[in-house]
Amino acid sequence: MKIDLGCGNNKEVGCVGVDRDQECKPDITHDLEVAPYPFQDSSVDEIFSNHCIEHLKDPTILMSESARILKDGGRITISLPHPSDVNNMWGHPEHQRPLPLNWIETIGAKYGLKVVDFKLGYFDHKDKGVPKWKRSLGSCIDLVANIKPRWFERMFIYWVGGMGEMRVTLVKQRRVI
Repeated sequence: MKIDLGCGNNKEVGCVGVDRDQECKPDITHDLEVAPYPFQDSSVDEIFSNHCIEHLKDPTILMSESARILKDGGRITISLPHPSDVNNMWGHPEHQRPLPLNWIETIGAKYGLKVVDFKLGYFDHKDKGVPKWKRSLGSCIDLVANIKPRWFERMFIYWVGGMGEMRVTLVKQRRVI
């Protein structure tokens, strides 16, 4: 099973959508601030969460519940504003706090999730309103940034005006008994 936590009106194709807002017509209505999520332990293969975690007052609930419901070897991909994007991260009245990669790594590790992929994006990867020329420029910046994203993040991110988004994929580590 694949699920999309905080799906809003843009549910990932082939996923069960979970959101607290009934107006977006999720498959399951549930507040992601409340544990437990309505899934059995180790029952989910893959989780997507697109620009949701930064809206939560306590994002550790999403991380701990994801670890609980993921099967061993299951993946969660989280897309969120990069902390360097002043307009996107700080300009949205419902964003609670920036969540840098080291926070995701540390909290993920606490719950048995390991970062296996980290990508930077100059624009939100689902934003279709960006003009073609800007998207082309952003694609060039993305190409360079994702050769060594951690290095780019540390050395050059502010030279390009910050990055709009980061996508982090974590895998649930197999339990050794």
